[in-house]
Amino acid sequence: MIKTVIIIAIVALGWYSWTHPIIPYKGEKITLASIIKPLIENHTVEVGCTMEAKICPDGSAVGRSGPLCEFEKCPGE
Repeated sequence: MIKTVIIIAIVALGWYSWTHPIIPYKGEKITLASIIKPLIENHTVEVGCTMEAKICPDGSAVGRSGPLCEFEKCPGE
């Protein structure tokens, strides 16, 4: 029971710190996501994508690629 409460608290704290502003700066909200996303986009940080596949309407499958690990476009999109 106590392990479950600790795990829930850690997950909640991680989610909160990822989505909520750290320091208000000139009216902008600064979150961990807003700091890390440009680093990934500028190839400053290497990212390994998961081996998931998206099934396209024609039955083919596409995987994740690129610095943000987004699914590739389905054929015909």
